Amino acid sequence: MYRDKKILILAGCKPSETSYLYSAFKKICQTDVIYAQQFTQRRVDRLFQPFGLGRIFQNAKLANEAIVQAAESKNYDVICIEKGLTISRETVVRVKDLNIDSHIALWTWDDQALSHNQTRCFLDAANAYDLVFTTKSNNIKYRELEKIGFK
Repeated sequence: MYRDKKILILAGCKPSETSYLYSAFKKICQTDVIYAQQFTQRRVDRLFQPFGLGRIFQNAKLANEAIVQAAESKNYDVICIEKGLTISRETVVRVKDLNIDSHIALWTWDDQALSHNQTRCFLDAANAYDLVFTTKSNNIKYRELEKIGFK
C-alpha cells in the first residue's frame, strides 16, 4: 500500500545528524531527503542574516533551491518539511505547482505559536501548507496554529 508512495523530506538538520522523520519513512516507502543545514552555523551568522549574508542565509537559500529542484525532477506524493523556518512561501507555492497531486506538509516538534519559534518567512508561508503535524496538543486544542495562519 505505501511501498509505491514517494516522499521528499526536508530535514532540519545537518547530513551528519539523524533525521527521525526520514528514518521512519524510509522503512515503509520511497523516501528522498534534503538536509537544510549544509553549513555549520555560528553565533556571528545571526548578525549577518538580516543582510542576506552568513551561513544561516546560505543554508536557507540552498534549502529552498534544493526543494524546487527535487520537485522538478520527480513527482512526490508527499513533501514534508521539518519546522520550515526558512522555507519561503514562493518555494511552497512553486513546489505545489510542480507536483499538483502532492500534499505539502509541515512537521514540527516545537511550539510554533511561540514567537521565538517563528520567523517572518515561516509566518508568510503558513497558509500555503496543506497539512501540519505537531507534537504540541495546545497548538491544536486552542487553535493556535490557525491563529498564525495555518489552514
